[in-house]
Amino acid sequence: MLTGYEYLLVALAAMAAGAVNALAGGGTLITFPTLVFVGIPPVAANVTNTVALCPVIWAPRLHNPKI
Repeated sequence: MLTGYEYLLVALAAMAAGAVNALAGGGTLITFPTLVFVGIPPVAANVTNTVALCPVIWAPRLHNPKI
């Protein structure tokens, strides 16, 4: 179970990764190490990153099907 400080660290990393993804991509380079640092197993951290990016990948395609 994560502590309050770990939740805060993950939340800050998520916000930073969102900003990086909006500008150039590569936010996983922030979130993945943070999730592993707080004790989440690497496979679970990888799945978490992949699931988190699904809306970013599919939103433009749903909005404009010609893409």
